[in-house]
Parts: sequence; structure tokens; C-alpha cells
Amino acid sequence: MGNNTRVIEQSIILLLGANERPVRSMLLLEKEVFLLTEAIPKFRKAIPFSAHYKGPYSQEVKELAIDPVYYKDAIDLNNGIRLTTKGKEAYKEIIEELKASPLYNSIITALKLIRTLYDKLSDNELLLLIYNSYPKYTKKSAISDEIYRDKEHLSQSLLKKRLITEERYAELSGQPNV
Repeated sequence: MGNNTRVIEQSIILLLGANERPVRSMLLLEKEVFLLTEAIPKFRKAIPFSAHYKGPYSQEVKELAIDPVYYKDAIDLNNGIRLTTKGKEAYKEIIEELKASPLYNSIITALKLIRTLYDKLSDNELLLLIYNSYPKYTKKSAISDEIYRDKEHLSQSLLKKRLITEERYAELSGQPNV
């Protein structure tokens, strides 16, 4: 296990530490790490994702969330996925290390945006947004047809939650602006 393992674990800890609320499922955690990798090239290079039956998937993210190598006992998987006391200490240390990076502000902004926005979505709403923005991850998806069949309803739900604009609604749903 090398440097990529540490980066993967740090990305998980950063996401979990960016909000006090636990992440509700492994699926949501994987997708939020994926979105972080898309926002921050440093993470994209270190964290591999491939098309899977529920969109972008990383075996490494799942395994390291369950059994971290560098940050043992930092993650609690009971009642959602959250940081332990040890994990919160690790989060503070990682943040301190990042402060010297020119990417610091971008990383913090991406973390807050991801946790604020995507934590509010159902799994299918999240997958609709990901499939729409990253269509190559629908290749092996077992549920993309179902998601696309329900795109109007899912888009309407996103609009009602005020998480998308009317223009984005039209794009996602294939319907004219409401």
C-alpha cells in the first residue's frame, strides 16, 4: 500500500470531517469521493474509479473506508459513516497540512459544496446527476435505465428542493422550463 492509499484515506476523512452529519451509506460516500476527484485533479490522479453497476465505483475507497491502513480507528460505520474522535483529530491534522497547499481553498470549497448539496439527495437523484454529467459511468450500470425512465420525477424533486435551476431541470428531465 503506497501513497495513493494515504490520499484515498485522507479524501474520505476530509469528506467526513467537512460536516458533522454522518454520510448515510457507502454508496453516497463513494459518489461523494468521486465528485471530489472530479473537482480536484490531485485526487483524480490518486483515486481510480471505473464504471460499475451503480455508476462510478472504487474498490479502494470502499475497502479503505471499512479498513483504513494509515488512519486506523478513524472511521465509524455504525448508523451511517462518521469520524471517530481519532478521526476528528486526523481531520484537523490533514487540514493543517493542506493549509500550505495552493489548492487549500479549492479543496475546502469542494468539500463543503459536496457535503452540503449531495447529502440532501436520494440515491437516485444523485445517480441522475452523475449519469447526466458523466455518461461513461452508465456503461455497466444495472439501474441507469430505471434512473432515466424516472428522470422527470427525479428532476422535479431536485427542483422542489431548490438544488437545481429551472435550466438544469430542463436539461435533466428533457422537459421545457417550468
